[in-house]
Amino acid sequence: MIVISRSQLEYIAPSSEAVISGVKHISSYNWIDAPTPTIVVPGAPARWNPPKGPQDLAADSGDIYEAQYAARKLDCPLEPLFRSVHAEHDAFDLNAVDVVTDRGNIRKLLSFITLEPKKKKYFEGFTIYVEVVQNTALFCRDEAVTAESGRDYGFWGHGCEFEKAYTVPRVAGSTAHHRVISYQFGGLHFLVRHETDGYVEDTGDSCGSVARAMQGLVLAPTTAPTRMAGSTLSVARGGEVVPLCATLEIKTHTIRYMLTFSKLAARQLWISQTPKLVRACHDRGWFEEPQVEDVTAQIQQWEADNQPILKKLAWLMQRIVVLTKASPGGRVRIKCHVPGDKLVISPYDGPKLLPADLYAKWTAKAPSSRPTSPAAAKETAENAQQNTKRVNGTGIGQSTAVTSMDPTAAHFHFGLPTPDAAKGGQDKTPN
Repeated sequence: MIVISRSQLEYIAPSSEAVISGVKHISSYNWIDAPTPTIVVPGAPARWNPPKGPQDLAADSGDIYEAQYAARKLDCPLEPLFRSVHAEHDAFDLNAVDVVTDRGNIRKLLSFITLEPKKKKYFEGFTIYVEVVQNTALFCRDEAVTAESGRDYGFWGHGCEFEKAYTVPRVAGSTAHHRVISYQFGGLHFLVRHETDGYVEDTGDSCGSVARAMQGLVLAPTTAPTRMAGSTLSVARGGEVVPLCATLEIKTHTIRYMLTFSKLAARQLWISQTPKLVRACHDRGWFEEPQVEDVTAQIQQWEADNQPILKKLAWLMQRIVVLTKASPGGRVRIKCHVPGDKLVISPYDGPKLLPADLYAKWTAKAPSSRPTSPAAAKETAENAQQNTKRVNGTGIGQSTAVTSMDPTAAHFHFGLPTPDAAKGGQDKTPN
């Protein structure tokens, strides 16, 4: 077991910038109402279609999905992500991917890094499972709650009713649209899945022309759902790919709680690189006309202003990947208990994160044969050297290094990679 405390992260100071680059759309899908778990690939998000003038909306009611896959009794939460990727790209190279995760996992790790003492009473603990397949780390959050009802709390807000009034579904029977994007961050190649609230068709550029061509279409699946042997998930073809540049995040808030960009939206939009935002303010359900904001520049500015936080996030992601590779069986469980002062990382021998057939999508190519750029190798070495100097001078350098998880723990100086990991090679796993 290894423990990483928030206070120890103060001594981490990578030299390079922690920025997202090389963003690409990979795949997408919609969950649809069906007797068995079913997705439509590529699907399409709802179209932004606001009514004119102010609107008086009822409060949300009924069940609200917190985790579609769990509420639908899907055995492997990451399965829809991989099914959609391989439906769109039959020969997609998973060996080139370092991390596969939902946006929510990154948000949880950011909340751990930045938690303020005055907000600890609102903090909810979390659990993330990580499994390494060849050189790829799969992150999967344990969702204790799958679906909740407004009746359980007396009031849920107006978010769902707002989306019903201001957007038009594009896929018949859809309950949610999810997208998978790829990018580079902190020296790692990510695949990130996130939910998309909608898209804007009138953006006045080439991106908008693609979205406008889809106006008015309600898309039904074009093929009958099929299911792989051993899987509980059915996959149908249907919908149209909407470009990332047209996608939209919707946030509703009361007039008594002003939603600043940096307060909530920034982290969420930064992780998914969603360029459009609607902040819909209401007074007991009375909404004035909302506006669509292009927040691309604000996301970039937030990234520049929050480098100390993002450098810690980059280091933490790298550290988790290294520890998982060193763990028996290549699997760990990350737990953050209330009040959220530390992450406890321990070996895990529970269920696998994917159905058996998906593991075959990784080729037999050795992870160590992946090319490493000279710049990346230099960055890793510089960061390790700087962090070793900082941590060793604090007197806490050995506080988290003693562990039965990794026989090379003596080579760690408060979470620094082993020499093998720094060179990009595959860590040794105990017998």
